[in-house]
Amino acid sequence: MSSPFLLVAGLALFGFACRTFEHIVIRKLGLLAFLGASYTLLYALSGNVFVGLLGIVLWFCLPWIELLVRVRGMDLPIERSLRRRIPPKEDFPFLELATHEIEELEDGDYQLIDDWGYEWQGSAHFFRVFHDADHKTQAVICLTREQHMHHAYVKLVSRTEDGHVYTTWNYPFSASLKLSPLHIVNWDRSAHSFESLYYSHQELLELHGLGPDTLTTQGPDDFASLLQEDQKQMVSHNLSLGLLKASGKGMCRYTWRGLVFLWTELVKDMVRLH
Repeated sequence: MSSPFLLVAGLALFGFACRTFEHIVIRKLGLLAFLGASYTLLYALSGNVFVGLLGIVLWFCLPWIELLVRVRGMDLPIERSLRRRIPPKEDFPFLELATHEIEELEDGDYQLIDDWGYEWQGSAHFFRVFHDADHKTQAVICLTREQHMHHAYVKLVSRTEDGHVYTTWNYPFSASLKLSPLHIVNWDRSAHSFESLYYSHQELLELHGLGPDTLTTQGPDDFASLLQEDQKQMVSHNLSLGLLKASGKGMCRYTWRGLVFLWTELVKDMVRLH
């Protein structure tokens, strides 16, 4: 009876070891090892293949604990007002590194406009906005600090006169809401530098036949209101789809349909990131 449990221990140790690597294939091997350990443990205890498979299924049900305990009753603001913020340099050394990359880009002329952000229920969101007047494109460094997690990413944004927004970003997770039809997103998680993200955005614009002559021009005072409008449009779109519902006083929350959508996105992250 000891050999199955030694196998479980071996698979678990192998899984933890794989998680210490940055290479995505090795990390995925770690996930497979954890799934194998769960299957082997429950099969050894029950002698039933279906119970063993239940051990694998349970991994993908874990996000529901967070969804039911915290997210289901959480109110979200329909509109989020941005205010000027002091840069969180101590928590995010990435901020200065990304700023240097953006300002030193040879093929662009991105000028720092300002720092904005908002706080909500213990989380802090910060945005540093740059603008390239010649290419009519904004670069935004986005930082999020939550209770148990910090993450950072960069996005490039170009807009057309008809209201379409073309975005290229390296946001590390799946979307928590569905994007508005007016928002065309190029999700380039392989971009590990601003230069590679910049060229990826140029390819997106070329794919849609867009250039500086077909993009709209904004002034420095417009960018905060545009970021707020983007968020409002996305929330309104999800309200219309039934993923969100109004909960009063300018707030909304996920419906059951929205929770199912969020769960599928979390499962995607589990498979992709591990």
